[in-house]
This record gives sequence, C-alpha cells and structure tokens, in this order.
Amino acid sequence: MFKTLIPLIVIYFSNCFASITHVEVLANKYYISKKLISIYGKQAKPYIKKYILSQSKVFGGSCDPYSFEKENKKVSGQKYECFKGLASLRSGDYGHQSVTRELLMEKACQAITKDKIIQKGLRKNKFSYHLVNNYYHKFIRTNDFKKSAYVEINKMKIPISKKWTLLSKVLCRSKEWQKI
Repeated sequence: MFKTLIPLIVIYFSNCFASITHVEVLANKYYISKKLISIYGKQAKPYIKKYILSQSKVFGGSCDPYSFEKENKKVSGQKYECFKGLASLRSGDYGHQSVTRELLMEKACQAITKDKIIQKGLRKNKFSYHLVNNYYHKFIRTNDFKKSAYVEINKMKIPISKKWTLLSKVLCRSKEWQKI
C-alpha cells in the first residue's frame, strides 16, 4: 500500500511546488521616500507624499501614528501619517510588483523630474560617462552604467538638460533599485 501512495505523494507535492511562483519583494514606501529625497532633495517631498507615502497598500509600510519627527522646530507626524485611516495600520511591511505600483512610480518620477528646481539642478552637470555613472550609482550600486547605453544617449540630438531628465526618469522608475 505504501508503494502505491509514493507516486501520489510525489505528484501531489510536485503540483504544489510547481504552482509556487517567485514574487519579488520590493522596498516599502519609507525606503523609497528616503532614497528619492536623498537623490532629489526636499523639493521632491510633495510628490513623494502624494504618490508614494499615501499609498501604504501598494508600497507597503504601515503607518505609525505614534512616531513623530522634528521638522523646522515643530513636531510633525506627517511622515508616518495614516493617510487612509486606521486601515493603513494593516498594510504589509514590504511592497510587491503591481501595475498600480508602476503607475504611481511613473507619476511620482514624472512630477519630480518636471519640477523646475530639480531640473535646474540636473542641468548644471556636463553629460560625461563619469558623472552619469556616479548618478547611476545613487540608484543602483551593484554595477556600473553600461558604456554602450551612455554612447547611445550621448548620440541623441537633444540638449544636455533633456538627456539628464531622460536618464533621471528612467532610473527613478526602475524597479532594480527597489528590490530587496
């Protein structure tokens, strides 16, 4: 009897494990917020709040109504605000890939890179491989920016400021730097 059960057990477990798919775990809203502010500065905060911090269910990272930060000599709980009420407390710790997340990142990155002050900061730089690679490392530290990609972008007949904006949008939207 045991010999006849073994093939059934093997089939059962192989079907169970075959249906398991790899789900990428992505950084939560707090990591993304800190990362984007470290790159773009405080000017990006309103866009981050609107598209990322207020979306606990999409990005993960539940709210913490008991945490506060001191900002300009006044106490603020805005960073950990429960945007959707107490339901935000039940959000997961991490985010997962979804169409909604991609769209919100797209909107956030679009708004950030359209900001006049942020654009002004990007325009100050020459478009050399060294500077592009340094900027790339602000997002992705594991490898260097591909020289072939740099050459292709550099060939484009657009102003340097537009090259920086294009590169910035692409890197900002990339889920590579969001992976845990």
